[in-house]
Amino acid sequence: MQIAELTHADVGSPEFAAFVEGYARDVHYRDPDDPLMTASSVAPEVVPADPLRDYRAWVAHDKFQPLGVAWGLKTSGPDDALQLYSVDLVVLPEHRGHGVGTAMARAILERAEALGQTSLVTYPCASLWSEEGVAFAQKFGLTERGEERCSRLDASTIDVELMRHWAEPVEGFRLEQWVGPAPEHLREPWHLAGLAMDDAPLDDMEYNPHHRGPDEAYTNDCVKQENGLKLYRSLVLSDDGQPAGMTQLIVHRDRPSVAHQDDTGVLATYRGYGLGRYLKGANILHAMGDNPDMQSVYTYNAESNPWMLDINVTMGFRPHLNYWIYQGSVADAARALNPR
Repeated sequence: MQIAELTHADVGSPEFAAFVEGYARDVHYRDPDDPLMTASSVAPEVVPADPLRDYRAWVAHDKFQPLGVAWGLKTSGPDDALQLYSVDLVVLPEHRGHGVGTAMARAILERAEALGQTSLVTYPCASLWSEEGVAFAQKFGLTERGEERCSRLDASTIDVELMRHWAEPVEGFRLEQWVGPAPEHLREPWHLAGLAMDDAPLDDMEYNPHHRGPDEAYTNDCVKQENGLKLYRSLVLSDDGQPAGMTQLIVHRDRPSVAHQDDTGVLATYRGYGLGRYLKGANILHAMGDNPDMQSVYTYNAESNPWMLDINVTMGFRPHLNYWIYQGSVADAARALNPR
């Protein structure tokens, strides 16, 4: 068994091909009706060319046959009080119980320690292999901090008339829509609207939001677009031009049948006007009109966020998979891995 650590620079290598095979198999276990993921659609999701964040992937392989895969990223800025490292780790079912997960965990922890990260968070799937995933997280001293729901929307069941109703103008507000990086005059408002996500429910997970500046975010969005991601964006502004809320839906050009509903947020000052529905309705119509092959949309919400869950359920999203959130210190995990 060999463990290979991968970054965007490794895309196209035999090790990355082994990672893609293992990653695609794991996605297929979870979403068997969706088309298999390819290298072009995996790369921007797992190891994007992002100089401002440390994205890594790992593959355990035997002569480039995948045994397990993992991916992680540093989600904190250098001055944040909490240095958070977020990771997912999957051992393919036929290779469990042979030390593959422990070997990958060692590589992940070495990276987290090298970056000076203090907190580790992972998301074992509560719907698949729950006992194994939870036991593995607990082995490293991580404790349960919350639960997240992955919901799936069958695009053929969307009530288009309802979405048109939601997308009707709201008095006192106006809507801006585009695909890709924000136009120059909207970069700052888009950035400020995104701050609405800072108070989204996260149960007991320890987390301090870290934001790029508008120009850094624009540069990163350009990289995403170059890597095949189509960013469908809707921004609500008040009549006096103040940002009120935003939403984003992402489609990869090489996998147009599957979309990801990303963040939707409304700033606290503007809540209570129905802007969440306004944004969701307008943006799904925007994306569907440009992607006639769209078949399914996935989104993630904390189970403790009934407001957004209610909007999603009314749209037609149905529970698909649930994930536990487990978190603990990097130092405790390292000690559990290498007890003295």
